[in-house]
Amino acid sequence: MENIKKEEIFRKIIQLSWPILIANNVINAAALFDLFLVGKLGISQLAAISIAGLILSVYLTIQGGMMSGAIAVVARFLGGKKHEDLKKAIAQIFIFAFSAAGVFSISLYAFMEQVLSYFGAAGETLIYASSYLPVMLLSLMAMSVFFMFVAIVRASGDSVTPLKLMGLASVINIALDPFLIFGIWVFPELGIKGAAIANFTGFIIVDIIALYMLLKGRAGIKFALTDLKFDTRMMARYLRISVPAMGQGLIDRASYMIILKLIAGYGDPFIAAFGIVNRLMMFLRRFGWPIGNSGGVIVAHQLGGGKKENVVYTVKESLKLYTYITALFSVLFFVFAGQVASFFTGNPEAIAYGRHFLMIFSPSFILMGAGVIMFTTFNSAGATGIPLIINIIALYIVQIPLAVMLPRFIGESGIFWAVSAGVAAHGIISLLFLKFSRWMEKRI
Repeated sequence: MENIKKEEIFRKIIQLSWPILIANNVINAAALFDLFLVGKLGISQLAAISIAGLILSVYLTIQGGMMSGAIAVVARFLGGKKHEDLKKAIAQIFIFAFSAAGVFSISLYAFMEQVLSYFGAAGETLIYASSYLPVMLLSLMAMSVFFMFVAIVRASGDSVTPLKLMGLASVINIALDPFLIFGIWVFPELGIKGAAIANFTGFIIVDIIALYMLLKGRAGIKFALTDLKFDTRMMARYLRISVPAMGQGLIDRASYMIILKLIAGYGDPFIAAFGIVNRLMMFLRRFGWPIGNSGGVIVAHQLGGGKKENVVYTVKESLKLYTYITALFSVLFFVFAGQVASFFTGNPEAIAYGRHFLMIFSPSFILMGAGVIMFTTFNSAGATGIPLIINIIALYIVQIPLAVMLPRFIGESGIFWAVSAGVAAHGIISLLFLKFSRWMEKRI
């Protein structure tokens, strides 16, 4: 891929993106289906899954950083044809991912009630969240291993295999959801816990399949269990790229935890609306990540082969493609804000909050696209420190101070304006770093 010609770049981005795009949105469809079914149980259950989901997203953003590091390292080694380094790197990627998931899950479980209470779960909402979260912590272990496999395979230029496996995980999740949540047929009625068990089951099954494919060389990369050895030097190289990328996610999620704490006193309908809009934002980002990561894989291969002439062109083509998508959804979410919110809940207060939030937030989706594409570009090039700086500025200098101050002047909608301003600032600052920083000079 390091020898790709300029006129082939846009086609190659499409070729790599569409399987990832479909796979990511199938996964998101399963998450939205969970939200839809849980919303039928009641507002307390919906608030519970919203709070738990935002807490779990802390690890998912760490996992995103690990994936970014994996793509950068694997693609660079493939581009430079450094196969022995590649095997060592893959071993470190899996060792670190499994260890990180274990530490996070055990730590959160030990302080689960305190954490849930801190972020607004009380009464029935706390009871429901406490039944949902432990099973989802087990899912994190399975998800962490699986998504490292996905990152490795995507870095090799194969986007179809992850599509098949992610599709299978989602189909299993969606198929089991109604049976386990509502107790259909011979299954017990588990409510919100049933949604978590369905998620866990899907990822355990695809983990087994992914391991088999990797060991048999059917994923495009040959790896053996004897290669699974700890290597201090290679681990350090991987962490040098991945830790700043993980820091990006931690800073991002920490800011959302702060926002969640700020809204905790506004009641379950407000929290539920915030959770719904957050899921919709993640839905839209799932269009950008495949495009950005596909362009990033091309960038990393070219840099690995010592060819930089098409790198900027690749970034521009990726940004153009994603901007078309964000502009479309920006209009749709603005015009049909009320209908979109009412799809997830029948609670009038939650619908009103969701409609108001979407109308404020929708215009910033266009600039959000710039932030997503720039982040994946910087990360794939190994310049993971740049997005870390951008997150600090956009979230802690713009978003959080506004979230504290604006509600004092314009009421609770100030939270919505603050989040929107943070997203817009994120995109603008990212474009400035693309133009004026030396991100292509990063060594791995």
